[in-house]
Amino acid sequence: MDDQTTITIRNATKARLALLKGDRSWDELMVELADHYPLDKAIAEAERRLADLRAGKAKTVPWAETRAKRGRRIQK
Repeated sequence: MDDQTTITIRNATKARLALLKGDRSWDELMVELADHYPLDKAIAEAERRLADLRAGKAKTVPWAETRAKRGRRIQK
């Protein structure tokens, strides 16, 4: 059997997590959260890109144009 531990969190935090948990075990929920948590490198890259956008160093493309380039029909 795997080693187990107990973590201490506020009741309010547990209540919020319980909404996400559904019928899964707490372990399954925590594994999913950990697996999908963004890596520090990915966060740093996103922050760099945001800084470039705010500084006007990156070209922005309207969402409708982006969708049109991918061959999808634009809905108005």
